[in-house]
Amino acid sequence: MAQTAKYISEISNRTISRQVIQRWHTDDKIPLWAHSFLKKMTETRFEELKTLHDNIDSCLEPFRAERKKKA
Repeated sequence: MAQTAKYISEISNRTISRQVIQRWHTDDKIPLWAHSFLKKMTETRFEELKTLHDNIDSCLEPFRAERKKKA
């Protein structure tokens, strides 16, 4: 929630605290002005996760090789 608050604060020029984000979550309500910022944030994170997912095996290969050397 702190990351979400920081992100929205940075791109919206509004000061948003972690507690505000928690209240949105608890109340299950998101203000209309925040919707576009959250949509953009989730799209960006989704792309990051897709990239990580697509490359996770190649990222683990050096780690596996390193562990074999130590064994």
